[in-house]
Amino acid sequence: ERVFAWLAICGTLLGGMGLILLSIFDTKRHHKLHRVFLLIFVLGVALSAIFSVLEFRWLNKHYTYFPRLQCSYITKTIIVLILIILAIAFGVTLGTRNNAAAVLEWIIAFGFTFFLLTFVYDLRLVRSQWVDQDSRSGSHDLVLTPEK
Repeated sequence: ERVFAWLAICGTLLGGMGLILLSIFDTKRHHKLHRVFLLIFVLGVALSAIFSVLEFRWLNKHYTYFPRLQCSYITKTIIVLILIILAIAFGVTLGTRNNAAAVLEWIIAFGFTFFLLTFVYDLRLVRSQWVDQDSRSGSHDLVLTPEK
């Protein structure tokens, strides 16, 4: 499960890097580079989503925060499905209706923000577990134990 977590983080970083480079290299002056960075962004988001869902599938069902994480991963899946539909619509409109394609491109970029916000929720759960564990044991070690 740690391998999937790291792969998801790498995918997110790749998607974020693509998004930043998209904003630097505009379509008017850097047409080919803009499309390459768009592809990097879409691949990064897709890889992150796939590995995040795989990580959740490997998680122990008796884990204390499993129901809360399940909600997070359902949300991730819904966001990714919407982004995939928008990416297909973007691909269809790219060559024929450039203004519509540009609007869809920005909607996908903002959708990626919501995808990242689901990770904030996940990290808050881990932090709350760390605080609970710390208050019980007086230790600062994060221990992910199943609920008994």
